[in-house]
Amino acid sequence: TPPSTPRESKQRGWRATASGIQANLTQMDSVVLNAISSDLTDLINHFSDPDESNLEHFQVRKQITSLLLSQKGFDYTVRQLSIFSSLGTGYGLGDSTGPFTDYLDSDWYNNTMSRNGRKFISVKEDSRHDYLSLSRAYFDNYHNPAGVVECMEFYDDFFSSALQDNLQFNAHI
Repeated sequence: TPPSTPRESKQRGWRATASGIQANLTQMDSVVLNAISSDLTDLINHFSDPDESNLEHFQVRKQITSLLLSQKGFDYTVRQLSIFSSLGTGYGLGDSTGPFTDYLDSDWYNNTMSRNGRKFISVKEDSRHDYLSLSRAYFDNYHNPAGVVECMEFYDDFFSSALQDNLQFNAHI
């Protein structure tokens, strides 16, 4: 096989990078879809119920934490997995563990809800890190929008893993 030209080498490198990015997005989307198909969507409604006793609320919180952990796993590339109900109560596990409120008016939540179940990818920032976020709306039994599930990874780690695969593929880039 004749040696490849610099142009061919670059094209292979870009295809490898694109494949790495797509693989990372597919992994994040799988986490979100698995969470949506679990009991999390029903449990978050119980968590939001003001009529629940403190004991029931605590038990539901433990169940949500357990399910989020089983979906997120111990793969630390997934930094945060959260569920947000349309009732105004969410819960997350990872870099920020615990209940969430005050998200119903946020751009990312409304953009995700408007996509009718299709994935929404965005960048989020906090005081310490930038995150790549992949979220999807989920629906109740009557196909009414019921909330959002979101998976986040460190922005830099997400892209550096795709680029790392590219650099291993072709060290001349």
